[in-house]
Amino acid sequence: MKLSNIVIGLLSLTISGEGYNELIQQAIEGDIRAAEKAVEISESIGDRSKAIIILANLVSETDPDRAIRLYQSIINQNENNTYNVAQLNLLSLLAKKYQLNEQVLEIIAELQYAISKDSERISFGQTLIELELYQEASIVLSQVTDSNLMSYSLGLKARINEEQGNPELAREKYYQAYLIAESQQDSEALFRWAWGLARVEVQLGNMEEAIALYQDALSHIPNLSLEFNEIEPIYQEFLDILLTDDASQQSLRLAQSVFEQKQFNELSIFFDETCLLSNTTQSYKTSDKIAIYPIVLKNRLIILSVYENIYQIHTVSINQQDFREFASQLNQHIKSKQISLTLYQQLYEWIVKPLELDREVETLIFVVDNQLRNLPLTTMHDGEKYLIANYHIRLSQGLSWSDSTISQHKILGAGVSEARQSFESLPFVENELSTISSIIQNSSILINEKFTLLNFQNQLKKNHYPIIHLATHGKFSSNFEETFLLTWDEQINIRELEQILTINGRPVELLILSACETAVGDEKATLGLAGIANRSGAKFVIASMSEIQDEATQILMTQFYQNLIISGLSISESLHLAQLYLINHPQFSHPFFWSGFVLITG
Repeated sequence: MKLSNIVIGLLSLTISGEGYNELIQQAIEGDIRAAEKAVEISESIGDRSKAIIILANLVSETDPDRAIRLYQSIINQNENNTYNVAQLNLLSLLAKKYQLNEQVLEIIAELQYAISKDSERISFGQTLIELELYQEASIVLSQVTDSNLMSYSLGLKARINEEQGNPELAREKYYQAYLIAESQQDSEALFRWAWGLARVEVQLGNMEEAIALYQDALSHIPNLSLEFNEIEPIYQEFLDILLTDDASQQSLRLAQSVFEQKQFNELSIFFDETCLLSNTTQSYKTSDKIAIYPIVLKNRLIILSVYENIYQIHTVSINQQDFREFASQLNQHIKSKQISLTLYQQLYEWIVKPLELDREVETLIFVVDNQLRNLPLTTMHDGEKYLIANYHIRLSQGLSWSDSTISQHKILGAGVSEARQSFESLPFVENELSTISSIIQNSSILINEKFTLLNFQNQLKKNHYPIIHLATHGKFSSNFEETFLLTWDEQINIRELEQILTINGRPVELLILSACETAVGDEKATLGLAGIANRSGAKFVIASMSEIQDEATQILMTQFYQNLIISGLSISESLHLAQLYLINHPQFSHPFFWSGFVLITG
C-alpha cells in the first residue's frame, strides 16, 4: 500500500461505459493520456470526479499546478465520496509548495473534523508531520484503530519522536511497526520502517546496526512501486554513512555497489519497470584503466576511485546546491564559447588532480549519475592541456564493462538532412553519411525519404549490422515519452528503438547518435541518453549530449571512421583522436565543438 497515496483505496472504480474501465486501468498503471481520455468520457457517465482524482495523482509530480487545479475542481463540486480525498491530496501538494499559508491552514481546520476513515487519518497525519505540526499529527494518528493500518500509525508516530529528538522512543515504535508490517508482508511499510530504524541507529552512534538496516530497507525496493525521488534519499543517506575518510575497503566496495544500484534503479523507474537488486560490482584489475565515481552528497563531493581493485576516496568541500550552480555555469560557459579556462581547471582540481594518477593509466572510466551526466568531463584542464589530451575518457553505466573493439566493419547509416517535423535542416548529414560509405565499403545508407521507420526495420530484419550510425535530430529527456529519434515519417522512442535494434536477435556493437541533444532546461535530461545506451542492446554508444555544430560533427565523424576502419584502432582510441583533431583545428578548437560527444559503455 503506497503511503503517499494510501487514500486511493477509497475510490470505487466499478464504473460503466464502453472502454471506460480499460482507460481507468491504464490510467492507474500510469498512462496520463488514458487518464485524460477517461476524464473526457466521464462527463457523459456522470462519474467525473474519480477520473479527475486519478489524473491529478499522475501529474502531481511533473505539473503540480495542474494537479492543484484538478483537485480544486473536485472540491468545488462538493461530492461526498471524493471530497476528502481531493482535500487530502491538495493539502499534501500545497504543503510542499507553500508550507503553512492561509489556504493550508483552512484545509487543516476543516479536515480535523471531516475525516472519518483510518486511511484518511494516515494520509492526514503524514502531511501534518511534513508541516512539522507534530502535536496535531499525533492526535490524528492516535485515532487509528484499523489493525491493517496500525503499522503505519506506529511508524508515523515514530517519525514524530525522531523529528523531536527522541531516538530511543522512535526506535521502539519503529521496531513495533516493523514487526506488524512483517506479519502483514507489507513491503512498503518494511522499507519505510527499516529506513527509519537505520536513521535512529545513526543518531545513537550504532553504525554497524545502521548499515545492516539500510541494506534491509533497500532489499524491499524491488517489491515497491515508487517514484525515484521517493527512494533517492535513502541511497544518498547510506552513501553518506559509508563514504567516510577512514572507511575500510569493504565499506568502499559496498558504497560502489549502492551507487551502481541507485543508477540501475533510476533507469528501471525511467522505463516504468520493476527495480532490481544486484550483488555484483564492476572490477577494474588492469593497470591502464581507473574507474572514477564522482558522488555529489548533500554537503560534500566525494571522489571514489578504483584502481587495480584498490579503493580510495577524496573529499571536496562543496554542497549539492553549489555544485549544481557550478555545473550550470560551466555548461553555459561552453555554450556561449567563452575563452577562460578557470571553470575547466576547477573541475580538474576537484575530480582528477587528487588521484595522482599512475603513469600507466591510459583510460579514465567515469561512473556518474544525473548530478554529473550533463557535465562534459573531457573539458577538465590541468593548466596545460585538456584532460582528453592525456587520457581516453569513457562513461559507464557501472554494471558492466567490455573492450571497445568491433568484430566486423559493416554499417547501417541513416539520417535526415532536410527540415522535417518542425526540426531544422542538417545540411552536412548527407556529406557525413556519404563519407562513411566511402570509408566502409560494406555499408547501407538510408537518407531522408528512404529513412522511414518501415525501411529501417526491414534493413535490420534482413541483415546484421554491428555498427548503426544515426545522423538525425533526437532529444534526450528525463521524460521517457519525450526521448526520441527522428525518422523521415515518425519519431522513435526508446522502447521502439530497443525493439528495432534487437529485431534479428543479434546485438549491435556500436550505436552512434551524431545529431541529438538534451532537452533544454531539463536537469535530468541525460537520463534519456543513459536509457538509450542501456536499452539499445549496444555494447557501446557514441552520442552528442549537448548542442552541436553540423560541420564540426561531420569532420569528427570522418576522422573517427578513418581511425576505426582504416587504422584499425579501438572505438575509444578512434574517438579520442577524432576529438583531438578538432582541438587542433583552427576553427573548431573550442570545447563547444567537440566536448558534447561521449562514449558510453552500454
